Amino acid sequence: GDGGGAASQEAKRAKLAQCPKGHALKTYAVPDYGFGRAGTCDGCTAKVATGELVMDCRPCNWYLCSACFQTAPPPDAGETSTEEMFEAIWQRYAAGRDRIGMEEIFRHTMETNAGDAPPQSWYTVSQYAQICADLGTTPKEGIRRQALLHWYTRPGGGSISSDFDILFRS
Repeated sequence: GDGGGAASQEAKRAKLAQCPKGHALKTYAVPDYGFGRAGTCDGCTAKVATGELVMDCRPCNWYLCSACFQTAPPPDAGETSTEEMFEAIWQRYAAGRDRIGMEEIFRHTMETNAGDAPPQSWYTVSQYAQICADLGTTPKEGIRRQALLHWYTRPGGGSISSDFDILFRS
């Protein structure tokens, strides 16, 4: 090699940053597939844990684990956009659905407030109804992605980056 090493590394990284159909891969948090089920890396077939960050193509449902995509920036490199952080948080609870319900929003509350979570007596059907009313929905409808995003962006709402750090970087 006559100094072409950096260029070939960049070319390899660019190729790795795409699925077999050529779509760009994006950072994605593996959703909870349910008891006894796990995601699988399409590169090495290793099982991937719920919440693990992978490089993913959503249209193709194709992803690479961090071992197969070692050239990806680490999650703490500060390169994850707020949109990507919210998407990872949403997918952690929605697992591909377009709404979350009482169980998911309560799990979100417990996991993002681990050191200061409400007492067990707070997690009631009437509390869920109050949360839904606050978000402009009903318990029957459930909480839409846009409603949770709106909660995060309004004054007094949550912090996407803080919750992302708690859920995926701690």
